[in-house]
Amino acid sequence: WYITEQMRLNIDSQACVPSAVVQARQRLGHEPLKQLFHQLSAHYQTESQAQQQDFMGLSVHAVDGVVYSLPYTDENLPHFSSSKGRTKEAPYPQMRSVCLINTDTHEIIDTTLGDMSQGEITLARQLNVQDNSITLFDRAYFSADLLISWQQAHPNSHWLMRAKDNLRYTVIKTFSEGDYLIQMPVSPQAQKKNPNLPATWQARLIECRYEGK
Repeated sequence: WYITEQMRLNIDSQACVPSAVVQARQRLGHEPLKQLFHQLSAHYQTESQAQQQDFMGLSVHAVDGVVYSLPYTDENLPHFSSSKGRTKEAPYPQMRSVCLINTDTHEIIDTTLGDMSQGEITLARQLNVQDNSITLFDRAYFSADLLISWQQAHPNSHWLMRAKDNLRYTVIKTFSEGDYLIQMPVSPQAQKKNPNLPATWQARLIECRYEGK
């Protein structure tokens, strides 16, 4: 590739160099960009809602976490820490993130970031719960504090996860074979962390058979 001096001057006068974006972001800080992210996400959800596939009139979402490796600096390591294995810690700083994702469009609706001392349930509690939705969780997110608050966030915000094998519950009502309303105890540890939690909470338990299991 060859470029003349005049061409270089014309390009420089019409476009910003890549580093200008990075410098502008550093001057702004993270809060304005966070607000911009939420505004764009909400707008995209509204604009694309008619084209999205749903379930019984509910948009289908999922929550999951990821760990990012960060550059090794004197500031990053003490601030973010790193994951601890069986024998030693990772030799580089890491950051944990939990995302709320639309399962149809794969759009990231919301995300929370934290250091490695914060668990995925703690970060999931900070997500922006969507109304008229059903959110899929894996069993690692089984927490009365998280799921009760998720359901109470909006009149029509639901969740779904596989039940743990050792789930403790009492059947309150049977709707049909394999379809029950159950009541579960809230652990003393959870009540100690959040005194506003009730002694018990309810959910719908559905039994199904897949490939003989």
